[in-house]
Amino acid sequence: FFGKRAKNERSTSVGPANGERERREGTARAASMPKNKGKGGKNRRRGKNEGEEKRELIFKEDGQEYAQVIRMLGNGRLDAQCIDGVKRLAHIRGKMRKKVWVSTGDIILVGLRDFQDEKADVI
Repeated sequence: FFGKRAKNERSTSVGPANGERERREGTARAASMPKNKGKGGKNRRRGKNEGEEKRELIFKEDGQEYAQVIRMLGNGRLDAQCIDGVKRLAHIRGKMRKKVWVSTGDIILVGLRDFQDEKADVI
């Protein structure tokens, strides 16, 4: 009795007709998407590597040492072999992270820590 429907009865939907729903969705989608302002994307902001030149060597002072990057560890850290023969875990400071790119084999200047001999900071 409850589950059966007469042949001439039609089901009535509570929401709007299909045509209305499609029109509404189309306008809502267009309104929520941001407008494209042009001028390129991420690659344009990054720029071209035309200005790829070697940086000038900064001379070391007290509490600093030259090192060669052995491997990049991620999260702004790297393994570095210092000239004094000690292998140190070096940390790239936030100011340099996206401006100066460091890769394996680069010679870097590290600031030694007084309280931790096995760690250093990339200057």
